[in-house]
Amino acid sequence: MPLKRCEDNNQRGWKWGDKGKCYTGEDGKEKAMRQGRAIGDYELETYNDYPKSASENACKVLRWRDVHGDEVDGMTRVGWTRANQLCKGENISRDTIARMASFARHRKNAEISEEFKGTPWKDKGYVAWLGWGGTSGVEWAQRKLKEIDKLEKVNNFQELQRKVRVGFDFDDLLSKYKLRELVKELITAGGTEIYIVTDRTQSFQLYRVATELGIPNYRVFMMGSIEKKIEKIKQLGLEKFYDNNKEVINKLPNIGELIR
Repeated sequence: MPLKRCEDNNQRGWKWGDKGKCYTGEDGKEKAMRQGRAIGDYELETYNDYPKSASENACKVLRWRDVHGDEVDGMTRVGWTRANQLCKGENISRDTIARMASFARHRKNAEISEEFKGTPWKDKGYVAWLGWGGTSGVEWAQRKLKEIDKLEKVNNFQELQRKVRVGFDFDDLLSKYKLRELVKELITAGGTEIYIVTDRTQSFQLYRVATELGIPNYRVFMMGSIEKKIEKIKQLGLEKFYDNNKEVINKLPNIGELIR
């Protein structure tokens, strides 16, 4: 059963299947996916391609606990769960990978404190660092998180192929060659109307790029101000609008997406 677009109180959102609740707001999509998981209709994608050394780090901490008991401290209940998962080579979710990646803030604990050189299992910070996969595990999680999120963005672009109207800002966005190539792919695939909406007042370069992409002039709007630009975006009923200006995105809940 697929994830679907929906509308509630004039706000765009997401729902799971035809009868699922319509969730709006920034976390609407995630809530709809959670509903799918709750009814057993959606399997959360998981991963276990972390380095062998990350598993070995976690196993080392578990062995220390078996041998030294309460002398091994510094791990929460969640931390011990994570160590067990990594040691066994179990699959972990994107959320778990994000927690591992955020553990980089404890990188100062990657080395054993001088006072615990002979008894590393007593160094709480070092124990926690290894339990979460150690340096190799944390660095893998950082790379993996970027990979997953990049794939999600690609999937979002594929999702756009089923949408009616999609808009892009111009300056530092469609003025860049790489993004223009993605827009060309959307147009070639069909099923998507591309609009350019900018706060510029006049630009021959913009019309040149629009012509290059195959976007007719009647889908190009130069509004002269951010306020008028946002008003036009809403007026056009765009399903999605991409911009590198956070101020604009914040004023376009549910349809605005920031691209840096």
